[in-house]
Amino acid sequence: MTDERNNDRKLWLLDETRVEADIIEAVDTLVNEPRLALDLEADSFHHYSEQVCLVQIGSNDADVIYDPVTHGLHASLRALLTAPSRTWILHGGDYDVLMLKRDFSLELGRVFDTHVAARFLGYDGLGLQSLLERELGIRISKGEQRSDWRRRPLSPEQVRYARQDVEHLHPLADKLIEHLEKAGRLAWVEEECEILRRRAYIPKEPDPEAWAKLKGTKELPPIGLAVVRAVFSWRDRMARRQDRAPFRVLPNETIVAVAHHAAIKGPPSAQDLRGARGIGRGVDVAELATEIKAAVAAPPPPRARLQSQQAPQGPPKTRVEMLKKARHEWAATLGIDPALVLPPALIDVLAASQPASLESLDGVPGMTRWRYEAIGPSLWNVLRSG
Repeated sequence: MTDERNNDRKLWLLDETRVEADIIEAVDTLVNEPRLALDLEADSFHHYSEQVCLVQIGSNDADVIYDPVTHGLHASLRALLTAPSRTWILHGGDYDVLMLKRDFSLELGRVFDTHVAARFLGYDGLGLQSLLERELGIRISKGEQRSDWRRRPLSPEQVRYARQDVEHLHPLADKLIEHLEKAGRLAWVEEECEILRRRAYIPKEPDPEAWAKLKGTKELPPIGLAVVRAVFSWRDRMARRQDRAPFRVLPNETIVAVAHHAAIKGPPSAQDLRGARGIGRGVDVAELATEIKAAVAAPPPPRARLQSQQAPQGPPKTRVEMLKKARHEWAATLGIDPALVLPPALIDVLAASQPASLESLDGVPGMTRWRYEAIGPSLWNVLRSG
């Protein structure tokens, strides 16, 4: 069932034209592989309700492109993905790990992330494009990055793009592992990859104050804020109804621009809105004009995030500043990003902690074994002096 070849690599295209026997045949060719490359494509750029639209798997000599929109997640593929002895090579795998948990309640067996590896090597260019050119002299195109991956049939360009995200990950991982072993940091990367693999998917709660966080709202008077809130809510309803990404219904800057107009000149008419910048042909301008008019006539909304409230007690500022200064020194010594040495959230945890000894640092949440080994004594001295 091989559909085409790319540099002598087989392609198993398990799209909407395939049947269960094709899926089983393709997966059977991979079950004895101890290490496979993995990538996903989703559709958040185009649709309101995001979903995983493609699962791409690469071995040393073949690529499998699987269509979960049509087939769901076949049992044979689930078994392949969850086998505890198999390592999955990812690039920037946070998203992939969480989407597999969200859409399929699935946890991968083992993970090696080339993005994480590059961070521990102190690389500046962390994108797949940059890494492939740096390590392998290979250039790939990102032309289909914002493609509509739910669209069927897939175009030849989409298929080529989907393949390139997995076909080079094996040699890239080999190169990075070689560098990490020389630097004595492979165990550091393995620890971080295990944390990534086990990361829990937490559904994102709707933010009732999201409308107030749009760029440009701080300059708006109360009437303008009322319009922003109303139009923001209207856009969400339209996006859900049309299954479109909200920004495709109405860009944020257009919402703010409409609010400025309403605050200064009064509610725009449907004619004013028709053809205005950012308002496409799919927008019901009469309905939008009605929403704006009602918002102007209604009492302005409270702005909870700007209300005077006593800020919650945070970690001691002196300790935070000491840790921030120290992490730059440690990062320079290690040759890696300061945010990798101590992420902001870990700085807050450490600043608020009261470790009794160097050894007790090992129990601080987020204080990984590699951090303890690399900066433990120096970190303890900073905390003790603060």
